[in-house]
Amino acid sequence: AREVLSHDLLNRFGVRVPRASYARLYLRMKEDVREYSLGVYTMLEPVDRLFLRSRYGDAAGSLWKCQTTKQGGEAALTNAVPLPPQVAGMESYSLDPGKNYYPTYDFKSSRSNFKNAKQELETFIGTLNRLNGEAFEKWIVRAMDVDHLLKRYALHVLLGSWDDYWNNGKNYYLYQDSGKVWHLISEDY
Repeated sequence: AREVLSHDLLNRFGVRVPRASYARLYLRMKEDVREYSLGVYTMLEPVDRLFLRSRYGDAAGSLWKCQTTKQGGEAALTNAVPLPPQVAGMESYSLDPGKNYYPTYDFKSSRSNFKNAKQELETFIGTLNRLNGEAFEKWIVRAMDVDHLLKRYALHVLLGSWDDYWNNGKNYYLYQDSGKVWHLISEDY
């Protein structure tokens, strides 16, 4: 129930997260007239082009899914798990597990924009970690939707959400819209 209730609360307060609901799942086989109930599941709206268009007015920006960064501390382009250092890239799978690639930030937008989008992500994270004080304050209000971010974090504290950026460095998307403003989109409550 936590997943659906959390998404519902966040959406009611105007935080841009996927919609969630419950779904009953049934299985019916062609050879059998009976229907088998497999139970109740959580159904989540995917964070994709349709989601971006409905929340931000377009889907022309760059969408990144964060797999896992280091826990606590500053934003990073390396992951927390004991794997070889990985950065921003495009996830790929193979039948040979040794050839699978899980970048820290997995690019989910058009491949033709990857090179430019990767540079913008690296610049954003580098600036986020480098600036402080008044210089940081002036930069962040231009670079990110801060009002939305603060509303999101206030509700995360209320919900007791601990498995995201501020603690485990995962379970979020970063979206840079066509106006070059960054947005943090939560997932997995």
